[in-house]
Amino acid sequence: MERKLPSHTVLLGFISLILFLALTTFAQAQVETWTGPVHFTVKITTDQKNTAGNHVFVTSSETFVGTMNFYWDTDTHQATGGGPNDCFIELLGNDGTDLCFDDGDYANSITQTKTGSNVIAFLAAIGTFNNIGNGDTGFVYISGKDSWVLNLSKNPTSIKLGGNVAGAFSDSNGKVHIFSGTIPTTILTLAP
Repeated sequence: MERKLPSHTVLLGFISLILFLALTTFAQAQVETWTGPVHFTVKITTDQKNTAGNHVFVTSSETFVGTMNFYWDTDTHQATGGGPNDCFIELLGNDGTDLCFDDGDYANSITQTKTGSNVIAFLAAIGTFNNIGNGDTGFVYISGKDSWVLNLSKNPTSIKLGGNVAGAFSDSNGKVHIFSGTIPTTILTLAP
């Protein structure tokens, strides 16, 4: 004997499926990754004992070479957390260093154009410093100036970021290192 579902049960199931698909599509943010190479000098200060047994400051310079990533939500038209660490700006060093900026804000100036708008913003953000290979962990701060060109849909067609970065980290031996550097203005391009 064959059983048939009542038509209202089939209709309810169909409507539920459509709602599920619509909400799933709506809930998924469209995050773009803008990326570019970075190369800048970092000044690192720590304390060491001298030959007399006194603690003195020692400063050295290292070069940060890597990639800057910026994450943009095309649905909300603003910077958003992205990548594996949920940062909105990320500096990934070729040596395994990861500077993740996940909390910040900016003040901006917007000039409207026929094709969209030009935005100049002053940015301040905080985040974390990690180098898993060395066991280094700490915090980081960035302040800078950036510019975006937005199309009529309020999404970027170009992004430039740069500024001052500073922070501190403890190495695997517990020694504290204070660092600072200037990130040159970097042109970011939309990752494929």
